[in-house]
Amino acid sequence: MEHLHYWYGYAKYNNDLAKAFNTPKLKRVIADFDDRIANAEKKLKWTFLSCHDTDLMPLNQYLDLASSKCI
Repeated sequence: MEHLHYWYGYAKYNNDLAKAFNTPKLKRVIADFDDRIANAEKKLKWTFLSCHDTDLMPLNQYLDLASSKCI
C-alpha cells in the first residue's frame, strides 16, 4: 500500500496532472480578482482560502517553483 501511495503522489505532482489538480482553485482566485476589479465599491475586502500540503505541492510544480524530483 505504501508503494502505491508513493506512486500516486508522484503521478499527482507530475506535469499535466498538477495543472488539472489546481485548475479549479486558480479559477476561483482569478474570479475573485475580477470581481474586486469590476465592483470597486464592494464592501468585502478579504477572501480567505485555505489549502493543504496536497494543494500546495502540485501548485508549486505547475508554477515551476519546484519539480516532482524536488518534492
